[in-house]
Amino acid sequence: MLPQYYETEIINSKRFSHNIALLELRLPDNSEFNFKAGQFVLVYQTIGNKEENRAFSICSSPSQKTIDLLIRKYENGKISPLLFNLKKGDKLKIRGPFGMFTVKTPQSEEIVFTAAGTGIAPLRSMIHEILEKNHEKKVTLIFGFRHESDYFFEEEFEKLQENHKNFKIHPCATQPKGEWKHYTGRITSLFPKFINSPENKEVYICGPNQMINDTLNVLIKEMNFKKEQTRIERWGTK
Repeated sequence: MLPQYYETEIINSKRFSHNIALLELRLPDNSEFNFKAGQFVLVYQTIGNKEENRAFSICSSPSQKTIDLLIRKYENGKISPLLFNLKKGDKLKIRGPFGMFTVKTPQSEEIVFTAAGTGIAPLRSMIHEILEKNHEKKVTLIFGFRHESDYFFEEEFEKLQENHKNFKIHPCATQPKGEWKHYTGRITSLFPKFINSPENKEVYICGPNQMINDTLNVLIKEMNFKKEQTRIERWGTK
C-alpha cells in the first residue's frame, strides 16, 4: 500500500530555543496511520503557486496517538521557517510513513544510539519503543550537541534513565556556556568509555555527514565493528 496523505492539526508547539521547535500533530479521526520507529513523513507547504515538501523524522513512539516532529529553523530555508511559526490549531498536510531506518529484528543484546543535534528525532522514537517492549535489553544513548540549550528532551531522557535500569544516556556538549555537569568535546571520544567491545552490539547513528563519517571511522577502523553492525541516517533539511 502506498503512503497516504493526511491533513493533521497542530495541537501543541513547544520552543526549545530560538530555532528549534517540537510540533505535536493530531491525525484525522479513524485514520490508519501506522509507522515503525525511525521512519519519516513528508511535510507540505505551498510557497507561491508551488507545493514544496521536506522530510522530517517522527520522533514520537508508535504507541503514541499523536505525531511529534522536531523542527530546526534555517533562516534561508523555504519550509522550516514556516513550520517553526505554526501554532496550535493550524493545519499541516503530511504524507507517509517512509524510510528503512528502523530497528532490526532480532535485536542484538545491546543497542547503542548515537545522535548529533536534531538527529535525536528518530532515535527518540526507537528508544521509547524498545523500552516499552523490553525491560532487559541494554540501551545506550550517546547524544552530542553544542550548547546546554541543545540538550533536547533532557528531563524526559533523565526520567527514562531513572525508571529503566537498562537505559543509560551520556550527553556531551562541544561548547558549553555555563556550568556543565556532563561530558565535553566530540562524542566520538566517548565510544571507548562506554562501548567495551563490538560483540553482540549494534549502533544506530543519526546526524550530519561529517559526524556520521567520523563515528563510522572510529567504530570500524579503531574499535573493530563490522559495517553491518551499524545503521545510519544522514540528517539535514530546510
